[in-house]
Amino acid sequence: EVKRWLSESAHRRITDQEIASILGVTRKTANKRLNEGLPSDDLIRLCDELGINQTLALVELGRLTLSLYTSDAADERS
Repeated sequence: EVKRWLSESAHRRITDQEIASILGVTRKTANKRLNEGLPSDDLIRLCDELGINQTLALVELGRLTLSLYTSDAADERS
């Protein structure tokens, strides 16, 4: 799911090897992280390297709820 979302957002195919290279791990480790649930810090790093909006990724992949994000933003404006 994450790899497909990254590919769609980057408008190109993203491979396990590319993910591994960005994260500085082996392809096997990258694949394991993708299958078991990519940590948010890895997701943010991938977004940085692939030119994808980090907040959008965190929200769309269920790491950050939009209501929490907008609620915090509203609190800061008060």
